[in-house]
Amino acid sequence: MLREHYLAPKHTTTWQALADKVGYRTGNTVNTQYGTFAGKVAKEMGIHEKPEGFWLYVLAKWATRKDAKGHTQFILRKPVREAMEQLGIR
Repeated sequence: MLREHYLAPKHTTTWQALADKVGYRTGNTVNTQYGTFAGKVAKEMGIHEKPEGFWLYVLAKWATRKDAKGHTQFILRKPVREAMEQLGIR
């Protein structure tokens, strides 16, 4: 999921678009999986409280505009993109 998010135009996607890319039926599954993963990453980083109320905020932030279908878009955070690039994950 993280790689597909990185590969999205401007590193911005919706949960449903990401679900379609990785083979999940719904964006709700992406939301659950991504949130769980972000929580684990946060704890490894020594972050014990949800930033902005959501674990996801460790990896992504909300875009200011919705997509053409009215879905909320999420932008992969710059430090995450840079870390992926340093690791050769593209």
